[in-house]
Amino acid sequence: MPVPKKSPLPQWPLCLGVDDASGPLFLTCEHATNRIPPEIEVTDADSAWLRTHWAWDKGATEVVEALVEQTNSSAVLAIASRLVCDTNRVVQHENWIRQEMEGYTLSFNRKVGIDERERRRLVYYEPYHAAIDQSLASRLERGPRPLLIAIHSFTPTYAGEQRWMEMGVIFDECVPEAHALRDALVVEGYATALNAPYSGALGQMYSPRRHGRAHKLRYLELEMRHDLFDTPEQTAETVTKVSRAIRSLVQ
Repeated sequence: MPVPKKSPLPQWPLCLGVDDASGPLFLTCEHATNRIPPEIEVTDADSAWLRTHWAWDKGATEVVEALVEQTNSSAVLAIASRLVCDTNRVVQHENWIRQEMEGYTLSFNRKVGIDERERRRLVYYEPYHAAIDQSLASRLERGPRPLLIAIHSFTPTYAGEQRWMEMGVIFDECVPEAHALRDALVVEGYATALNAPYSGALGQMYSPRRHGRAHKLRYLELEMRHDLFDTPEQTAETVTKVSRAIRSLVQ
Protein backbone atom coordinates (compact mmCIF):
# COMPACT_ATOMS: atom_id res chain seq x y z
CA MET A 1 0.00 0.00 0.00
CA PRO A 2 1.45 3.42 -0.92
CA VAL A 3 2.11 5.98 1.77
CA PRO A 4 0.75 9.40 0.82
CA LYS A 5 2.48 11.97 3.03
CA LYS A 6 0.27 14.95 2.24
CA SER A 7 -2.83 13.73 0.43
CA PRO A 8 -6.42 14.64 1.31
CA LEU A 9 -8.42 11.94 3.03
CA PRO A 10 -12.03 10.87 2.53
CA GLN A 11 -14.59 11.92 5.08
CA TRP A 12 -13.84 10.23 8.39
CA PRO A 13 -14.59 7.40 8.70
CA LEU A 14 -15.48 5.40 5.57
CA CYS A 15 -18.81 3.58 5.49
CA LEU A 16 -19.41 0.84 2.93
CA GLY A 17 -22.68 -0.68 1.82
CA VAL A 18 -25.84 0.80 0.36
CA ASP A 19 -28.28 2.71 2.53
CA ASP A 20 -30.79 -0.13 2.54
CA ALA A 21 -28.27 -2.93 3.23
CA SER A 22 -29.95 -5.56 5.37
CA GLY A 23 -27.55 -8.50 5.12
CA PRO A 24 -26.64 -10.82 7.98
CA LEU A 25 -23.25 -9.24 8.75
CA PHE A 26 -21.94 -5.95 10.02
CA LEU A 27 -18.21 -5.49 9.45
CA THR A 28 -15.72 -3.13 11.03
CA CYS A 29 -12.08 -2.56 10.13
CA GLU A 30 -10.17 -0.57 12.72
CA HIS A 31 -6.79 -0.76 10.94
CA ALA A 32 -7.90 -0.42 7.33
CA THR A 33 -5.21 1.90 5.94
CA ASN A 34 -1.77 3.37 6.59
CA ARG A 35 -2.81 6.90 5.68
CA ILE A 36 -1.68 9.89 7.70
CA PRO A 37 -3.83 13.06 7.71
CA PRO A 38 -2.23 15.97 5.85
CA GLU A 39 -2.00 18.14 8.96
CA ILE A 40 0.39 15.66 10.63
CA GLU A 41 4.02 16.08 9.58
CA VAL A 42 5.77 12.85 8.51
CA THR A 43 9.52 12.48 8.01
CA ASP A 44 11.20 10.21 5.46
CA ALA A 45 12.29 7.96 8.31
CA ASP A 46 8.71 7.71 9.53
CA SER A 47 7.52 6.79 6.04
CA ALA A 48 9.47 3.53 6.08
CA TRP A 49 7.52 2.42 9.15
CA LEU A 50 4.22 3.34 7.51
CA ARG A 51 4.83 0.49 5.08
CA THR A 52 4.92 -2.06 7.91
CA HIS A 53 2.32 -3.90 9.96
CA TRP A 54 2.65 -1.25 12.64
CA ALA A 55 0.66 1.13 10.42
CA TRP A 56 -2.22 -1.00 9.11
CA ASP A 57 -3.61 -4.54 8.78
CA LYS A 58 -2.69 -6.03 5.44
CA GLY A 59 -5.56 -7.77 3.62
CA ALA A 60 -8.29 -6.72 6.02
CA THR A 61 -9.92 -4.15 3.74
CA GLU A 62 -10.11 -6.60 0.83
CA VAL A 63 -11.99 -9.14 2.96
CA VAL A 64 -14.41 -6.50 4.24
CA GLU A 65 -15.15 -5.20 0.74
CA ALA A 66 -15.84 -8.72 -0.55
CA LEU A 67 -18.23 -9.54 2.28
CA VAL A 68 -20.12 -6.27 1.86
CA GLU A 69 -20.68 -7.04 -1.80
CA GLN A 70 -21.48 -10.72 -1.39
CA THR A 71 -23.90 -10.46 1.53
CA ASN A 72 -25.57 -7.04 1.06
CA SER A 73 -24.11 -6.05 4.42
CA SER A 74 -22.65 -2.82 5.79
CA ALA A 75 -19.21 -1.92 7.09
CA VAL A 76 -17.38 0.97 8.73
CA LEU A 77 -13.64 1.40 8.17
CA ALA A 78 -11.20 3.69 9.94
CA ILE A 79 -9.35 5.76 7.34
CA ALA A 80 -6.41 6.95 9.45
CA SER A 81 -3.46 4.72 10.28
CA ARG A 82 -3.51 3.11 13.69
CA LEU A 83 -0.37 5.18 14.36
CA VAL A 84 -2.51 8.33 14.45
CA CYS A 85 -4.62 6.72 17.16
CA ASP A 86 -5.77 3.14 17.57
CA THR A 87 -9.55 2.76 17.25
CA ASN A 88 -9.31 -0.77 18.66
CA ARG A 89 -7.93 0.50 21.98
CA VAL A 90 -9.50 2.38 24.85
CA VAL A 91 -8.22 5.96 24.97
CA GLN A 92 -6.42 5.29 28.25
CA HIS A 93 -4.35 2.43 26.77
CA GLU A 94 -0.61 3.08 26.81
CA ASN A 95 -0.40 2.47 23.05
CA TRP A 96 -3.54 4.31 22.02
CA ILE A 97 -1.06 6.68 20.38
CA ARG A 98 2.06 4.60 19.83
CA GLN A 99 5.33 6.46 20.18
CA GLU A 100 7.87 3.68 19.64
CA MET A 101 8.15 0.36 17.83
CA GLU A 102 11.19 -1.90 17.55
CA GLY A 103 13.46 0.81 18.87
CA TYR A 104 12.26 3.56 16.51
CA THR A 105 10.39 6.62 17.80
CA LEU A 106 7.88 8.23 15.43
CA SER A 107 8.55 11.93 14.98
CA PHE A 108 4.85 12.82 14.85
CA ASN A 109 4.08 10.99 18.10
CA ARG A 110 7.24 11.82 20.05
CA LYS A 111 5.82 14.84 21.88
CA VAL A 112 2.07 14.46 21.64
CA GLY A 113 0.64 16.58 24.43
CA ILE A 114 -2.77 16.75 26.07
CA ASP A 115 -4.20 19.12 23.46
CA GLU A 116 -3.10 16.99 20.50
CA ARG A 117 -4.36 13.80 22.13
CA GLU A 118 -7.74 15.45 22.61
CA ARG A 119 -7.77 16.71 19.02
CA ARG A 120 -7.08 13.22 17.66
CA ARG A 121 -9.75 11.76 19.89
CA LEU A 122 -12.35 14.24 18.66
CA VAL A 123 -11.33 14.26 14.97
CA TYR A 124 -10.46 10.60 14.28
CA TYR A 125 -11.41 8.32 17.16
CA GLU A 126 -14.89 9.39 18.27
CA PRO A 127 -16.23 9.89 14.71
CA TYR A 128 -15.26 6.31 13.88
CA HIS A 129 -17.13 4.84 16.83
CA ALA A 130 -20.06 7.23 16.34
CA ALA A 131 -20.34 6.09 12.72
CA ILE A 132 -20.53 2.46 13.83
CA ASP A 133 -23.27 3.27 16.34
CA GLN A 134 -25.25 5.29 13.79
CA SER A 135 -24.88 2.72 11.03
CA LEU A 136 -25.84 -0.13 13.36
CA ALA A 137 -28.88 1.74 14.65
CA SER A 138 -30.03 2.31 11.07
CA ARG A 139 -29.34 -1.31 10.14
CA LEU A 140 -31.32 -2.65 13.12
CA GLU A 141 -34.37 -0.73 11.95
CA ARG A 142 -34.29 -2.67 8.66
CA GLY A 143 -34.17 -6.27 9.78
CA PRO A 144 -32.86 -9.03 12.03
CA ARG A 145 -29.77 -8.47 14.15
CA PRO A 146 -26.54 -9.03 12.20
CA LEU A 147 -23.40 -10.79 13.36
CA LEU A 148 -20.76 -8.15 14.08
CA ILE A 149 -17.22 -9.09 12.99
CA ALA A 150 -14.12 -6.91 13.23
CA ILE A 151 -11.58 -7.88 10.55
CA HIS A 152 -7.84 -7.70 11.33
CA SER A 153 -4.53 -9.32 10.40
CA PHE A 154 -1.30 -10.22 12.19
CA THR A 155 2.36 -10.87 11.41
CA PRO A 156 3.81 -14.38 10.85
CA THR A 157 6.44 -13.73 13.52
CA TYR A 158 6.47 -11.64 16.67
CA ALA A 159 9.37 -11.04 19.06
CA GLY A 160 11.36 -13.65 17.14
CA GLU A 161 8.75 -16.39 17.48
CA GLN A 162 6.92 -18.02 14.57
CA ARG A 163 3.15 -17.99 14.82
CA TRP A 164 1.82 -21.36 13.70
CA MET A 165 -1.79 -20.27 13.23
CA GLU A 166 -2.94 -18.85 9.91
CA MET A 167 -6.24 -17.63 11.34
CA GLY A 168 -7.26 -16.58 14.81
CA VAL A 169 -10.84 -16.25 16.06
CA ILE A 170 -10.93 -13.74 18.90
CA PHE A 171 -13.88 -13.81 21.31
CA ASP A 172 -15.05 -13.50 24.87
CA GLU A 173 -18.79 -14.02 25.28
CA CYS A 174 -19.83 -15.52 21.93
CA VAL A 175 -18.45 -19.02 22.31
CA PRO A 176 -20.74 -20.92 19.87
CA GLU A 177 -20.10 -18.39 17.09
CA ALA A 178 -16.35 -18.49 17.70
CA HIS A 179 -16.21 -22.29 17.48
CA ALA A 180 -18.39 -22.28 14.37
CA LEU A 181 -16.10 -19.80 12.60
CA ARG A 182 -13.03 -21.76 13.67
CA ASP A 183 -14.53 -24.95 12.24
CA ALA A 184 -15.49 -23.22 8.98
CA LEU A 185 -11.95 -21.87 8.53
CA VAL A 186 -10.50 -25.32 9.20
CA VAL A 187 -12.75 -26.71 6.45
CA GLU A 188 -11.18 -24.11 4.14
CA GLY A 189 -7.77 -25.55 4.98
CA TYR A 190 -6.48 -22.97 7.49
CA ALA A 191 -4.64 -23.74 10.70
CA THR A 192 -6.96 -21.85 13.02
CA ALA A 193 -6.67 -20.99 16.70
CA LEU A 194 -9.16 -19.72 19.25
CA ASN A 195 -8.11 -16.56 21.10
CA ALA A 196 -4.69 -16.47 19.49
CA PRO A 197 -2.48 -14.67 18.64
CA TYR A 198 -4.54 -12.33 20.84
CA SER A 199 -7.20 -13.12 23.42
CA GLY A 200 -10.61 -11.56 23.67
CA ALA A 201 -10.85 -13.08 27.13
CA LEU A 202 -7.96 -10.80 28.09
CA GLY A 203 -9.68 -7.70 26.71
CA GLN A 204 -7.89 -7.51 23.35
CA MET A 205 -10.93 -6.75 21.18
CA TYR A 206 -12.07 -3.32 22.32
CA SER A 207 -14.08 -2.11 19.32
CA PRO A 208 -16.22 -5.19 18.60
CA ARG A 209 -16.91 -5.66 22.31
CA ARG A 210 -17.90 -2.01 22.74
CA HIS A 211 -20.39 -2.02 19.90
CA GLY A 212 -21.56 -5.60 20.23
CA ARG A 213 -22.55 -5.05 23.84
CA ALA A 214 -24.04 -1.62 23.19
CA HIS A 215 -26.36 -2.98 20.49
CA LYS A 216 -26.90 -6.43 22.03
CA LEU A 217 -25.28 -8.23 19.08
CA ARG A 218 -23.18 -11.34 18.75
CA TYR A 219 -19.63 -10.21 17.99
CA LEU A 220 -16.25 -11.64 17.03
CA GLU A 221 -12.87 -10.49 15.80
CA LEU A 222 -11.08 -12.32 13.00
CA GLU A 223 -7.27 -12.22 12.71
CA MET A 224 -5.61 -13.37 9.46
CA ARG A 225 -1.88 -13.91 8.97
CA HIS A 226 -0.17 -11.34 6.75
CA ASP A 227 1.64 -13.78 4.48
CA LEU A 228 -1.70 -15.01 3.14
CA PHE A 229 -1.84 -11.68 1.28
CA ASP A 230 1.72 -11.49 -0.08
CA THR A 231 0.73 -11.67 -3.77
CA PRO A 232 -2.41 -10.75 -5.73
CA GLU A 233 -3.05 -14.45 -6.29
CA GLN A 234 -2.74 -15.26 -2.60
CA THR A 235 -4.94 -12.31 -1.72
CA ALA A 236 -7.68 -13.41 -4.11
CA GLU A 237 -7.58 -16.97 -2.76
CA THR A 238 -7.63 -15.85 0.88
CA VAL A 239 -10.50 -13.42 0.30
CA THR A 240 -12.52 -16.15 -1.42
CA LYS A 241 -11.95 -18.73 1.32
CA VAL A 242 -12.40 -16.43 4.28
CA SER A 243 -15.53 -14.89 2.80
CA ARG A 244 -16.97 -18.36 2.21
CA ALA A 245 -16.21 -19.41 5.78
CA ILE A 246 -17.86 -16.34 7.27
CA ARG A 247 -20.88 -16.60 5.00
CA SER A 248 -21.39 -20.19 6.13
CA LEU A 249 -22.15 -18.91 9.64
CA VAL A 250 -25.15 -16.88 8.54
CA GLN A 251 -26.56 -18.78 5.55
